[in-house]
Amino acid sequence: MYYPMFVKLQNKKCIVLGGGQVAERKICLLLEAGGQVVLISPEITEKLKSLVINNKIEYLNRKYKKGDLKGAYIVIAATDSPMVNKKIYEESSKSGIMINIVDAPELCDFILPSFIKRGPLMITVTTDGESPALAKKIRKDIEKIYGEEYGAFTTLLGSLRERIQEEIPEEKSRKKFWEILLESNIPQLLKERKKEDVEEIIEKASYSIKEMSI
Repeated sequence: MYYPMFVKLQNKKCIVLGGGQVAERKICLLLEAGGQVVLISPEITEKLKSLVINNKIEYLNRKYKKGDLKGAYIVIAATDSPMVNKKIYEESSKSGIMINIVDAPELCDFILPSFIKRGPLMITVTTDGESPALAKKIRKDIEKIYGEEYGAFTTLLGSLRERIQEEIPEEKSRKKFWEILLESNIPQLLKERKKEDVEEIIEKASYSIKEMSI
């Protein structure tokens, strides 16, 4: 069993070995998280070449060699050679560096779950590496339920926190306020760009809770 957690990678050295489509996807996510990516591979995709040209990642145009992992915070190995992946794993283990080796869960210190992202909202699904296909299927089911409007909804809720903290100081009352919003049709209204209707729901919820507290 794996321990569920999210890792802060801002300005952390993240080494990726392998330059194919899988490595490309991993690198894009690492960059989104603010990681400082070092790519090691003799061949890379066109998109990765673009990232190199635009100085988004550091690139070593060669195969892996012992000592390459020095200073890494995390390592992701996505080469097409099980033998090379095993050597990378051995070095990371000796150095105490957390590693993920694609399609080799038995050699992973951490795994990367299937997920959907809607703005600041992220929903992850994992099967502890048992069935990535099942995780992908469940992720697709969730995508149908939580559309892009939930990103805007999450941002809206975050923007209200400080204001509601001041307007409704009592914790139980605040909880009721949030429950009203969460059970409302605000996500659909945001999807339809009906901002005035959204604000009306918020104002009514706030007013009713404050009235109850008097």
